[in-house]
Amino acid sequence: MEERIQAEELVREHITDAAAWAHAYATEAILGALAAHLGRHVLRWRLTGLLHDIDCDQTAQTPERHGAAGADMLNMLGFDEEITHAVLSHAHTGEPRASLLDKALYAADPAARLLLACAQAQPDGKMAGLTLAQVLRHDKDDAFSPQISRRQIGACQELGMTRRAFLRLALQAVQAEAAQIEGYGNPC
Repeated sequence: MEERIQAEELVREHITDAAAWAHAYATEAILGALAAHLGRHVLRWRLTGLLHDIDCDQTAQTPERHGAAGADMLNMLGFDEEITHAVLSHAHTGEPRASLLDKALYAADPAARLLLACAQAQPDGKMAGLTLAQVLRHDKDDAFSPQISRRQIGACQELGMTRRAFLRLALQAVQAEAAQIEGYGNPC
């Protein structure tokens, strides 16, 4: 659990936007649920989700460095190679997504954004009342948060999951941790 505390401190130190924190926490929740579902190392996957955008402030003016700068930072801090490679390959750096964690983060990143945007569209702005049917409807509507890559969400098939099953698991994960996630706003 000490690693989790260290990771959260890094997020708070390196990411200044509270909405980006919400996205990090949502991605953490989704990857934790995916790890449990796929029989993988839950803490490692959760840390990856929490830390995946650690460089977003640093690379705001140089987005082509996003992912690479984060992986470099995490390498220097001694984080596991599997985590740093997933951080590198989730961004559009050209680095191949080789491991299951790489593929999971690639799909979970935009799924977290989609779920946060769906919650924001709710009358109360909360995750609790959000249904899978609403999420699937918004997912099919390219005009809804058009910056969210639906193609990238579709990479869930590389995890052996249908889009519906993946989004159901992701929704359940963020709803279970909504109190922490919702305290920070919406990055979409």
